[in-house]
Parts: sequence; C-alpha cells; structure tokens
Amino acid sequence: MCYQKGDRIVSLAVRSLKLGGWVLAVAGGLAAGGCAQLQHNQAKEHVTRGDAMLEQNDLGAAIREFEQATQLDPQLAVAHSKLGIIYRRMGDYDRAIDCFAEAVRLAPRSFDDTLNLAQLYHFTKRLRDAVEAYLHACALQPNDFDANLNLGVCYQQLDDAGQAVERFQKAIAIDPDRPHAAEHPVPGDASRVIVTRRTSYPRGHFIEPHWHARGQLVYAVEGTMTVRARRRAWIVPPDRALWMPPRTVHEIRTHSAVEMHSLYLNAPASAAMPAASVRRPSSGSPTRNVDAGQSSASNTKGISTACDAPIIPPNAGLLQSNRSWRTSP
Repeated sequence: MCYQKGDRIVSLAVRSLKLGGWVLAVAGGLAAGGCAQLQHNQAKEHVTRGDAMLEQNDLGAAIREFEQATQLDPQLAVAHSKLGIIYRRMGDYDRAIDCFAEAVRLAPRSFDDTLNLAQLYHFTKRLRDAVEAYLHACALQPNDFDANLNLGVCYQQLDDAGQAVERFQKAIAIDPDRPHAAEHPVPGDASRVIVTRRTSYPRGHFIEPHWHARGQLVYAVEGTMTVRARRRAWIVPPDRALWMPPRTVHEIRTHSAVEMHSLYLNAPASAAMPAASVRRPSSGSPTRNVDAGQSSASNTKGISTACDAPIIPPNAGLLQSNRSWRTSP
C-alpha cells in the first residue's frame, strides 16, 4: 500500500518535472523570439543612423553603423546593400560585390541590388557573372531600360552580336523620344579654340534635350550612356567617343555611374572634324595631349558623328551591324 502510494507520488513528481520543463521551454522560446525582435529593431536603428551619416558624407561612421546592423541582424539585406553602396563609392569594388551579392541572396527580388551587383561585375570585367545578374534584373523588371541596355553592352563585349542586338532593340523600344530644348552655353574662355570639361554623373541621370553653339566630342571614361539626337541614338560604352556637331539637339542618359570628358570645338575647328565609326581612341582619352589652339586628327580619327552614323555603326567594334536604328518612324 505504502509502495503504491509512494509510486504514485514519484509518478506525480515526474509529471510535474515534465510540465515544468515544457513551461521552461516555452518561456525560453518566447524569450529568444523577443530577443531576436529586439536585435532586429536595434539593427534598423543603426541603419537609420547610418543613412544620416551617409547623407553627411561621413563614410567611416556610416560603415560602422551598417556593420553594427549586420552583426545584430545578419539577415537584414538593406544593411548589406548600404555597405555595398559605400564601398563602391570608395572604389573597393571587391568588397562592394560581396555586400551586394549577400543583399541579393537575402532579398532575391530586390531589383536595385541585383542591378548594382550586375554593374559592378560588368565594371570589373567579370562579364559572365554580369550577364547572369543582368538577366536576373531583367526577369525582375523586363521593361527596365538600363538593365536591357547594359546587358546588350555586356553581350557585345562577349562577342555575342545576336544577343546584343536583341537587347539594344528592346532598350530602344522601351525608352520614349523626348522633345526639343534650348541652348546650353559652354562654360569657359569663349576665345579659345577648344574648351575642355570633366563631369561625373550617377546612374539614371538625365540631361534634357539641348544644343551647343560649339561642337562637342563626348568621351566616356567610365560607365555607359545613351546620347540621343533628333531621330537616332548612340550607345557610348567606356573608352568610346561620339562627335556631336554644333547646334545639334541631343540628350544624354546615364546607365551607370559615368565619368565624361568633353572637348568643345569652335566652328572652324568643328568643320575639320571627320565622320567615321565608333572605336577606342588610339591614344586613350581624347582630352589628353590636345593643344588648346588646334584640333588633332589623330584624336578625332575613329569617332562617331552624330548626324551621320547609325546607332550601331558597321565595323565599329561595338557591334557588327548595318542597321540604322531609329527611335521614331
């Protein structure tokens, strides 16, 4: 009898222990969940502070804030993305690629992160990786002009003319024509035969339709842009140049961060500019080693002319195509 009673007491004690363990497990799970939520909220606060530091151009402080965010919540894709933006700005492209790749892994439907990753692969000549990332971006937003255009440039660099033409055609079909605009005076000494200018623009920057009294030699040191005249457009990738005759209405849209060098020639010097096809200037940037009192034929040789050349000139090194693509009928 006592044995049975004692056995029952032992049984009740075991059941109590089991119940207590379950209660502790539930409580522990709730505590862990609450801790994770707290860390997530703290990580978002670090992102907010990092954005403020980035706005003030304090890159070191911004990096510290975003890194704190990734330590508190490694799954917070936006923090990795912000770090990628900073490292790209600092020229640390390998680290920027790692950050954007992690952001895309965590948020595979993020178009901006995917396009940023693709452009970094492209800029660092990892062309196969760039194609894969551009295709991912195009799948997310099929009608994005920048993604299709840059994918076309990438295919061109891989000598895949068919795919390149297809992407260029799609990009041109997406981007509508824009209206006429007025003169943009060229800053600098008006008495000089040649005026030089360096400008940098972020991705997506649009320069509205305009014209110059001087002729303009547009050279892309870095990045890709489209220069569009009245009825035609030209894709200007890195190390290519485009000659825009005086008083030619044109507009420019950048498809990545662009560093542009321009030479502005007065009317007599502009009249001496030849028409030819797009290719790399043989002596590097056409803004180098140019005497201010004369134009150099060696620097103008092989430059596309905006009023004559098709968007993809034949035998240009850009694409082997005889099409003269137009933006309107």
